[in-house]
Order: sequence, then C-alpha cells, then structure tokens
Amino acid sequence: MSGSCYECKNGKIIFTISEGSIVKYLNPAIEIANKYGVDEYTKQTLDITKERIESIFGRDKEKQEDLNKWFCAA
Repeated sequence: MSGSCYECKNGKIIFTISEGSIVKYLNPAIEIANKYGVDEYTKQTLDITKERIESIFGRDKEKQEDLNKWFCAA
C-alpha cells in the first residue's frame, strides 16, 4: 500500500481500525466458524489473528477496581 488514494492521488489514507473493534467481534467469529464448520484456512486465520492481538495487547481484560484499593485506610 502506498498510503494514498488511487482514485484522487492526493488523499492520504488514515487507518481507523482499533483493538476494540477487532476484539469485539473476534471471539464471536471464532465461535461461528467452529459451529458452522467453515474451512480450515478461515479457522486458522482467525486463530492467528487472535494470537497476534494477544501478543500485542495482552490476554487479560482490564478490570475496573475500587479507588479505595490504592489508598490506605486511616
């Protein structure tokens, strides 16, 4: 990819895909692929995508914690 639009030749392409938009649909996509028996190539592609996302962003979901945990009780 050149990073610019092939149609207008001047427009810069901005990538707008975020972790959240991928992770949101990844597990449902894997479940659907397993449930409906899609081809192995597609299953492997989903598994590789999951592994790459986990290697970049980690596996643990963020947890909301009580602020009192960070302060000592007097």
